[in-house]
Amino acid sequence: MYATVRRYQVSPGSEDLAEVGWRLGASLTQLPGFVAAVAVEDAQGGLVTVSLFEDRVSLAAAEPLTERWTMQHRGTLRLEATDVVSGEVVAQKGL
Repeated sequence: MYATVRRYQVSPGSEDLAEVGWRLGASLTQLPGFVAAVAVEDAQGGLVTVSLFEDRVSLAAAEPLTERWTMQHRGTLRLEATDVVSGEVVAQKGL
């Protein structure tokens, strides 16, 4: 299993983070190899997303969709503050 974790700084007065995160997850479910998507509001009001896919190829195929989603919400998310980490999941329980 492979994962990408993204951290977004959110502009003041932004859209409902639950709705924004739900839209990303709904888009990702359409892709082959999709396992799970999670959106978390951090303590500073930012948004952290975790996307899980069965293999590296599926994870890489999700990148263009995620980039489009990010651009569609650039009014909400300050892109210059985005951190992205991707790699193989080395331990998990419950999926």
